[in-house]
Amino acid sequence: IINISPLRSESRGDIKGVVVEGKSVEKEHYYQCLMEEILKNIHECILLTDKEGRIVYTNKEVPQKIRMSEEQLRGLSLEDIPCYSYSDDVRNKVADLVKKALSGEHVTAILRARPPEEGGEERTVKIHAAPVEIGGEISGAIIEAEDITDFEQMTEELKRTHRYYKQILDSLQNIIIMLTDADGSILYINNYAEKIFGISSEELKGKKFEDAKFFRDAEKAREHAQASVEKALRGEIVRGVEFHMHAKDGKVIHLLGYTLPFVDNGSVRGALFAAYDITEKKQMENRLRELVDRLRAAQEELMTPVVQIWDKILALPVIGVVDSYRAQKITETLLKRIAKTQAEFVIIDITGVSSMDTEVANNLLKTVKAANLLGCTCIITGIRPEIAQTMTHIGIYFHEIHTERDMQEGLKKCLEMLGYEIR
Repeated sequence: IINISPLRSESRGDIKGVVVEGKSVEKEHYYQCLMEEILKNIHECILLTDKEGRIVYTNKEVPQKIRMSEEQLRGLSLEDIPCYSYSDDVRNKVADLVKKALSGEHVTAILRARPPEEGGEERTVKIHAAPVEIGGEISGAIIEAEDITDFEQMTEELKRTHRYYKQILDSLQNIIIMLTDADGSILYINNYAEKIFGISSEELKGKKFEDAKFFRDAEKAREHAQASVEKALRGEIVRGVEFHMHAKDGKVIHLLGYTLPFVDNGSVRGALFAAYDITEKKQMENRLRELVDRLRAAQEELMTPVVQIWDKILALPVIGVVDSYRAQKITETLLKRIAKTQAEFVIIDITGVSSMDTEVANNLLKTVKAANLLGCTCIITGIRPEIAQTMTHIGIYFHEIHTERDMQEGLKKCLEMLGYEIR
């Protein structure tokens, strides 16, 4: 058997070389020596007892932890080791562990023990005891003791961190948070999601994201969620997709979803799904859209105020700038009113029109001709001198249209054509 160990400097402790030791053993002792070497190099404390529970062997970790040599420990019962002597409760538990192991049981316990040095803090020790059988008979017990204080503290710190972040996620309002594992199974949903969908995190835990109950009436949302989680589990980020679902009370909620991969040590461990509740925003948008539509309708009505001023006579006062869009609306509105009222005359007063280009003049001429096809005569009034001059310069003549100086004269002309006598 060859054992190789580092050779350290006595003054500084640095490694100067290696020491190679070899010893010859009989074949029948080979496995015994091999096991001894294995036990010596295990980092946990290993003790062997005889069938009376007295220590017969320890690996090198035990003397380092207990501050007693193997010779000092040999022959002692486990409960008599000084670090346990301060507590009858701990001593009794250790004695019970050894007793159960010597009776053939495998037992484990978590104990609090104090190191032998003065002022040492209590440590958490995990002890496992098992019987040692030779030839079918129990000849002793093997005790494995592991100091899990650091692990316990780290675990508690992780639990505190977990509780801290869970409180943050659970306190979020108007945001749905869900976490999945690497297989797409749900691990957690926050309080807001539970409140909206009426489903607890425990009910959903372990279920595939796309199979969750809250997708029962939202196929498109289900397809989006499934595709988003699959992309996130491949390491992709899915941003800002709008969809809607049904809350537990049947109301439709609009969501803006983001899905991110949860990466740990370079590997995707799961997916984080966050959806902002934008229902109020969508409702506000719809109300604004309806308001804009009403305002636009009112504006168009003001742009083309067709008024019936006498039986079979309509008046259309036009004020302000007339562009091609407004000219088209004037034509559409006027023709509809002519058809609805069966009017025979329309007075189009353009006193308030500040300017008119070729396109608008042509549209006005087309409006007059379209009205004539419906059996309605148009009379243009209020043509200002600059507009008349402009139309003359651009070559437009209203020889096919009746014109009058102002609306009063236009109305008088219409009444005369209807057979009324004007005095």
